[in-house]
Amino acid sequence: MRPRPDGYKPAAPFETAMKLLGLTMAVVYVLLGVAVAWRADKMFRIPPSYTLPLGVIMIVYGLFRGYGVYRKYFKQ
Repeated sequence: MRPRPDGYKPAAPFETAMKLLGLTMAVVYVLLGVAVAWRADKMFRIPPSYTLPLGVIMIVYGLFRGYGVYRKYFKQ
């Protein structure tokens, strides 16, 4: 099979699955962080003094993971 002149290379199925899993996990961390910061005392029985710091940490970690997936799979 000859390489295409524009340099396009189709993604392997495993790479596509990892990209989707990475994006899904990033979104889950952000949403869970929002849920913890907003309603953790009622939903998860976490003491109120821990809800905001834990929620912010989870949101930042989710954004960090999302940026890592973007940098690895989408930025050329």
